[in-house]
Amino acid sequence: MQKQDTGKKIMRLGIIALMVALAIAYMRTNKAVADTSKGLLGNIFATSTGHSGASGAVAAYPQDRVLTDEEVFQLASTMTRMVGLNADQFIVLATAYIESNFTPWAERYEAHINDYSVGIMQVLVGTASDLYAKGYTAMGKPSRAALKRPEVSMYFGAAYMDWLRRSYPARSLEWYVRAYNGGAGHNYSTATGVYWQKFKTAYAMWSDTAGVTIRTGG
Repeated sequence: MQKQDTGKKIMRLGIIALMVALAIAYMRTNKAVADTSKGLLGNIFATSTGHSGASGAVAAYPQDRVLTDEEVFQLASTMTRMVGLNADQFIVLATAYIESNFTPWAERYEAHINDYSVGIMQVLVGTASDLYAKGYTAMGKPSRAALKRPEVSMYFGAAYMDWLRRSYPARSLEWYVRAYNGGAGHNYSTATGVYWQKFKTAYAMWSDTAGVTIRTGG
């Protein structure tokens, strides 16, 4: 009888040990899956914000030559995602073309406001600084020199478009394009009308092949 009890105890201990081992293995497996998922989420977050740890994840584009349309389109795709702008990249591409002809070092002094329009998106230094203060900070604090970097100018250009869309929802493409050029309060001036015509011509050069239609009016 004692031998049978001893055998049962040994069997119970064996079962308990097996259950403990299985539990440990289960916990380790779950931890590995969780760590992998965390890594994937971290990579997604880095892509959407332009940061991976302490260093920026956005590739630097050349500043000493005119960019190709393929480079600008790729950059537009990256920066619109970064700022959360759900927009057709051809809009950004066409804007960069008429603003600077894809020239990173393009710069124009705006005497009437004592400011500079800089870079491939010709963003005003003051506008970029305002956007930075509003939370568009992924590319760091803007400056006249920094905006000559294509990725920085594109980021703040896309950020301005995003701010316009959020601040003035449900407007037409024409309204947003003219507001980008003249500001929300001056977007129906004669100058912005000329800008809109230039935009439509530039936009058609690329978007026709993609079957995109420009919505005008209002």
